[in-house]
Amino acid sequence: PNGARPLNDGVDLSVPAPAAEFHDGRSPRRPDEELHMHTSSALRFGEAMAALTIGRAMDSMRVGYQVVPDTTIRLSTLRSRNAILIGDPTLTPIIGQELQRTPLSIEYDPTVGDFVVKERTSKGQPLVVAPDAASRGKLRHVPGLLTVLPSDDPPEGNKKTVIFACANSAGCQGAAEFFSSPNSMRELRARFAKEGIHGFPRAYQVVLRCQSDNVALLSFIYEAHRVLDRSVR
Repeated sequence: PNGARPLNDGVDLSVPAPAAEFHDGRSPRRPDEELHMHTSSALRFGEAMAALTIGRAMDSMRVGYQVVPDTTIRLSTLRSRNAILIGDPTLTPIIGQELQRTPLSIEYDPTVGDFVVKERTSKGQPLVVAPDAASRGKLRHVPGLLTVLPSDDPPEGNKKTVIFACANSAGCQGAAEFFSSPNSMRELRARFAKEGIHGFPRAYQVVLRCQSDNVALLSFIYEAHRVLDRSVR
């Protein structure tokens, strides 16, 4: 939308017609929306590192897998299979569609001037986890979002769709490293146990606060979680 311009110290550039055509083919705009281009040091390095991290974890467990680009995936593709999705829901339609059924997602917040992890509905104060203001040459904390959902299975099915979502790509890497870390997952399971859930619930989300140099992940810490389905499978 007009005014939705992240404050990343970039240069506001006009959008060439071919780039606008490509964008609109993936994410159509309303008549009142404009496109702008910005320079940025936040390379999409984190998504590649997230894929490498989770690939190594599956290799260590002798689990076979296939890597495919998001442009070949539809919601029907995920039915009755385990899948891992990595990327920015504002840029990757399949992730945006999946996060439409969760309380936490990544959205632009005009009061912050950047993309944040935001809770759509809440009985109390909605959770908002925002990145630090961008500043060249300084470390920055950015949010990452881990989501585990049941794939569209029959009721007795046990297939999962795992999503590592981010706006700044270090957040995707942080979510992947958290999910691949036995210590992190043991601590998460202990948090669930305190809520009376003995095991991993069928559907849940975890927000992480990830420190980066605007390109690479340096560290991550747990911030919050939400349980979507308490049943354990």
